[in-house]
Amino acid sequence: MYRWILALAATATLAMPGWGQTQNYFGTTGAVTNLTWSTVIAGPYTSAFATNASGGIANFNNAATVSSGSGIFTWAGANFNAAVTWAAGGTFTNQGNGVIPINVSTGNTINFGS
Repeated sequence: MYRWILALAATATLAMPGWGQTQNYFGTTGAVTNLTWSTVIAGPYTSAFATNASGGIANFNNAATVSSGSGIFTWAGANFNAAVTWAAGGTFTNQGNGVIPINVSTGNTINFGS
């Protein structure tokens, strides 16, 4: 019985939002493309957005005006630690449940434009 309880607890913990997702950092300004990310906060920002079975978290640490074009962006969540304006287009989706947690640090504004 104890083994089953421990297995159930581990399963529930892994399924919680924010746990187990790959952290991705956008450290530049301009267009969000497949090669403007890093899984290391210091960069270089030349990689594709990385995900695993639980998705990927987008971290924006620099103030920016982002031109996203018309791409589809699959995120498990996003953290905005700087003021960001999302200037154009794009579709945001996640790993299937329709909810994308978005955290904005104190004193910052996120504008998803038109």
